[in-house]
Amino acid sequence: MAEVPGLLVSAPSSGTGKTTVMLGLLRAFAEDGLTVQPFKSGPDYIDPAFHRAAAGRASFNLDSWAMGPGLWAAIAARSAGADLVVAEGSMGLYDGVAKPGAQGQGSSAETATRMGWPVILVIDVSGQAQSAAATALGFARYGDIRLAGVILNRVASPRHERLARLGMERAGIPVLGALPRRGDLTLPERHLGLIQAVEHPDLESAIAGYAAFLRDHVDLAAIRAAAGAAPLPAPGSLPHPPAQRIALAQDAAFSFTYPHILAGWREAGAEILPFSPLADEAPDPQADLVWLPGGYPELHGGRLAAAERFRAGLRNHADTRPVHGECGGYMALGEALVDKEGRRHRMAGLLGLVTSYEKRKFHLGYRLATLQAPMPGFGAGAALRGHEFHSSTILDEPDAPLADVVDADGNPVPETGSRVVRLKSGDGGMFGRLEEELTALRAAGIDYEIIPGIPSACAAAAAAGIPLTRRLTARRVQFITGHDVTGALPEDLNLAALTDAEATTVVFMGKRTFPKLAALLIANGLPPATPALLAEAVSTPEQRLLRCSFGELAQQLESASSAHPALILYGPLAEVGSA
Repeated sequence: MAEVPGLLVSAPSSGTGKTTVMLGLLRAFAEDGLTVQPFKSGPDYIDPAFHRAAAGRASFNLDSWAMGPGLWAAIAARSAGADLVVAEGSMGLYDGVAKPGAQGQGSSAETATRMGWPVILVIDVSGQAQSAAATALGFARYGDIRLAGVILNRVASPRHERLARLGMERAGIPVLGALPRRGDLTLPERHLGLIQAVEHPDLESAIAGYAAFLRDHVDLAAIRAAAGAAPLPAPGSLPHPPAQRIALAQDAAFSFTYPHILAGWREAGAEILPFSPLADEAPDPQADLVWLPGGYPELHGGRLAAAERFRAGLRNHADTRPVHGECGGYMALGEALVDKEGRRHRMAGLLGLVTSYEKRKFHLGYRLATLQAPMPGFGAGAALRGHEFHSSTILDEPDAPLADVVDADGNPVPETGSRVVRLKSGDGGMFGRLEEELTALRAAGIDYEIIPGIPSACAAAAAAGIPLTRRLTARRVQFITGHDVTGALPEDLNLAALTDAEATTVVFMGKRTFPKLAALLIANGLPPATPALLAEAVSTPEQRLLRCSFGELAQQLESASSAHPALILYGPLAEVGSA
């Protein structure tokens, strides 16, 4: 593939106006009939959406810390068919981390150098004139970039521009434009930076205004002539889809998805099924996977809490198929979200997670996550590179961690994600392989949640290593429920069945009620030495397993202070397995 010439728009620091310049250039060149390919250097979800609106072509991220050569080249190849590339840097030109990642330290200068793009440096000359040239000269000489020239921004007057140009001329640095100070050119912002493109009240008018402003004050021909490129290695592949049919949340609360990931999924043949939690839409029931990306759920807590169809559909899906949430999507999978005013809103409840936007703390930086367990698209032990950028904090994270996470310097990070396996089944699962599946999950160290019902009896057995439903082992298993807040025993007890020495019996009953049942069964012939097992709070951190004889268990529960129900298993299988 022939290299497409390009440029990278950067600055000495954030807040200098490079996004305004970037959007104006994209639209101006597109208006001139050029096919312009935008890119963003570094991890950013918001800017690429503005780029797309300005250029009419999807913008893609390039990140030297997070991306290896194959993925980098695959993303760079998205410029095929374009006449010109214009990329936007992040923060200051040389800003990155101290230790290299996949290819580098994540700076915009590395992106420009690897791609062979000369740099346009946008300099805010407020409060200075000739001195701005010293800044530009330092940036030109600090690294091995090619400086195409500078655009002077926030120029106060013709005299101010003349003095600033004089300094640049003395330093031998081309001036590609000078933008007068205008307060109406800023984009609206919130706590994570710019508002989202879809939320801008009049984005098309704003971008058209930026393009007209740049036409009046920069040399577009000189900028295009300065573009360059470097040879690229053979491209690898974009990320493969984690499932065939993916229900993807997409609205103002959930919108942070990298364009190259969605492109990889679609080009591999996956079907992306968008839905809106804010509109109370449930994920497509035919989806193999539900994916909740990041966004701003903290700004929409009330609407998400009221979205009953969304929550019911999500939980139904989670009974049998995976759900993945990241950043804001992770927050929405939790038990509750506390908003800025301190109001607690109910979330999906698939995890025990509780997060707060009232107690804010800025979290920012690259992260390396090594998975402790599989997740959609990746196996246990996979190392994933990403970026953390949020203000909300975690109040409670009781579930097992999904990954071991460190920052770019190798320091552990407490935000590890969570994992829970939900299991739901009725009688069909009870007499199938559910107990064996639970035993396998426990052996693999994977947490699971049992939805109340008959399958919870399987969970108790699995926790104790008892093959309750394994063929040729469990010849006769029976179940009894007798949980009554009054402590009364069921009236229709089949004493002959409950005292059968050949059967294994599972009882769901209040702990204070069980001694009454035990006394009745022993009086009707059940040997007190019959093996027994008490299971409480199975698959939670408070899990308790007590293995003893039937008579000893009855004696211990005589003094039980709690009327909470427990699962009690007695009979031949109670002495199989290990606690």
